[in-house]
Amino acid sequence: MPEYVCHRHRHNGTCPNALRVPLADVNEAVLQAVEEHALTPEAVEQVVQMTERDDAQERQSRLAREGQEIERRVSRLVEAIETGGEAPP
Repeated sequence: MPEYVCHRHRHNGTCPNALRVPLADVNEAVLQAVEEHALTPEAVEQVVQMTERDDAQERQSRLAREGQEIERRVSRLVEAIETGGEAPP
């Protein structure tokens, strides 16, 4: 039966911790803790809100970059009109 045991104790005996815990027991405890703490409606809602906030910030950054590019293009067109020449690339 697979079990968790201290690596140093098992390989070279340098740790006095001889505790051995069945893998299934630890896995069950971890899953139960995840269910109790991470899968609550409140926790899930918080993750959703954080994701939506991150998405909104990313969209806002992208729109700001696009706005700057449009401003540069408009400036080049205005310059071309003012000088009567071709628009710089």
